[in-house]
Amino acid sequence: MASRHEEIVRRWIDEGFSKGNVALADALVAEGLIAHTALPGQSSGREGLKKAVSTLRAAFPDLAVRIDDLISEGDRVAVRDEIIGTHQGTFNGIAATGRKVSVGRISFYKLKDGQIAETWSQLDMAGLMRQLTSPTA
Repeated sequence: MASRHEEIVRRWIDEGFSKGNVALADALVAEGLIAHTALPGQSSGREGLKKAVSTLRAAFPDLAVRIDDLISEGDRVAVRDEIIGTHQGTFNGIAATGRKVSVGRISFYKLKDGQIAETWSQLDMAGLMRQLTSPTA
């Protein structure tokens, strides 16, 4: 049976990030969220996360996340997932290419008082950039 922490993280990934329901962050993410590995230019806190998700979804409007592994212990949840989408808007200075991309990610979440309080994520950014810029991708 999934822990309450696992349910919170899964709901954020499935509904907040994957479906773009950033308003869900108001319930699931602490206002003072500490994103230890934030995207370049991402401001801190819940509002920074909401803006980062909206920015990604503007570049990849069909963005979807497939969770491959999700495990928890105590106040921590670990997730291995795959982010997929079609590059239809500017991302990291690169104009829309129309290319479909897929990138792996490993994330850790720390929860406090029923909300996501801290995050750490490692994403294959080099692989993503190669998919967007390679002439043979």
